Amino acid sequence: MRKMVAMLRANQFLTYRDLVLATADEDTCRQWMRGNGLLANTKLCLCGGMMTEAFYGRNVLDGGRIWRCPTAGCRRTKGIRHGSLFAGSHLPLRKLLDLVYWWTIDTPVHTVELQTQVDHKTVTDWFSFLRDVCSAELLANPVRIGGVGHTVAIDESLIARRPRGNQQVHNNNNKSNNNNNSNCNSNNNNNGNI
Repeated sequence: MRKMVAMLRANQFLTYRDLVLATADEDTCRQWMRGNGLLANTKLCLCGGMMTEAFYGRNVLDGGRIWRCPTAGCRRTKGIRHGSLFAGSHLPLRKLLDLVYWWTIDTPVHTVELQTQVDHKTVTDWFSFLRDVCSAELLANPVRIGGVGHTVAIDESLIARRPRGNQQVHNNNNKSNNNNNSNCNSNNNNNGNI
């Protein structure tokens, strides 16, 4: 995930069109995700054997692919997404990849909903999840800003906010004029009813 976010943030020759072409179907999408570290290339079974990718017709979501242990006494299976960010999701991998792409380029939620045909709650849940994943990664591996001989300037306006209740003061003359106008209107309505 870190590799893809860094690549997309740096805009290293990956446009949305490039992504769509590179992930045209579920097979090519899986291969692209593996090549970029988003899905596992190999999976180790609990018995110690190496699992292989196999076709399992009931797993429609991932093109019928699962991890299966070839050991005769074991034969355990795991979903192709097991151990990835996408484990447990019921969206196709291509849609999930689209959500990650749109999130990395700070696209508004309503635009992502239209582009991906994914409902608002799902988009906001994924955006929140991706934010949490990146936050956890940055907290676990902090990035040092500046250093010897480098000055770091922080803009206060991005950090400080106006405290609650500290609203701008309106001109009192405008308030009294508005009150007088509303009283006149109510008097006019009453006069019409008499």
